[in-house]
Amino acid sequence: VYTDGAAGVDVLPPLPDQSLHGRPAVLDKGQIAYVTDAGDVVVWDGSEVARTAVDALPDGDVLVDEAGRLLVLTGSTERYAHGILGDAAEATGFVVLAPPDLTIVGSGTVANPAVVEGRRAIWTDMNGDGSREVQLTVSRAGDGAALVVMNEAGDIVGKSQPIGLSNRWRHQIAFGGFSTAPFGVEVITPHIGGIVTFRSFGDELDRITSISGYTSHGIGSRELDMAVAIDIDDDGLLELVVPSQDRRSLVAIGLASGEAQVEWRADLESPMTSNVAVGMHDGLPTIAVGTRSGQVYLWQPAR
Repeated sequence: VYTDGAAGVDVLPPLPDQSLHGRPAVLDKGQIAYVTDAGDVVVWDGSEVARTAVDALPDGDVLVDEAGRLLVLTGSTERYAHGILGDAAEATGFVVLAPPDLTIVGSGTVANPAVVEGRRAIWTDMNGDGSREVQLTVSRAGDGAALVVMNEAGDIVGKSQPIGLSNRWRHQIAFGGFSTAPFGVEVITPHIGGIVTFRSFGDELDRITSISGYTSHGIGSRELDMAVAIDIDDDGLLELVVPSQDRRSLVAIGLASGEAQVEWRADLESPMTSNVAVGMHDGLPTIAVGTRSGQVYLWQPAR
């Protein structure tokens, strides 16, 4: 994890008792929030500022909102035998923590035997009411994965149908302005023919459109950033940048007249093996990936 500090880009070294498998968050004033191997959440500013024990998922990512609140997945369990995200442990819920004392101000859980099969939630205002919702990938034996949306009190306010088979996963990636109305995007079964699917928000997370032949994850990997949503052509709408199933191409998939279509494609000399990194350089969005042959590719739109 890196941050753009006053002296330039700084790489964050591991902090005391920090789990090395989850991603910390950079807060205002340079503070760092991280999860420990024991499941505590800690705020660090050269020394410990706050700590709370919430049984956080040790390889979970820390999310932060505009008010400095944190969200982490909680309740580690091995009751769902799938283990595609780097280990056998999955979460069973989430908590929202408020500064400065990391007070619990929101939480939700899924009922046994279900688990939260992911390392982070999608935490954003999905219905336009000014409050954030929490979207989770929820899996259980017999059904496989479904998308479940809760409010911060843990009440279910939206859900999709499950895939319908055990050990079938879906990778939730983003929710935002892919069209004039906000949609969510996921890759269903990214290990088996990967279906990029756009969904509207509601009591039922209705499918809008989909397109097959893409992946966003490798079995056994903790890396969940092999796909990313970004406006690559400055038209005010998001595209999903994601590799093809064989990882020899990188594409941007957008919506046109309500249908998913490939808007940009770049072929690679060897398969992509990294995350998709995005940022701004010289005022233009920039995409970078690494490949099996040790090459790093970077792209920018033409001026």
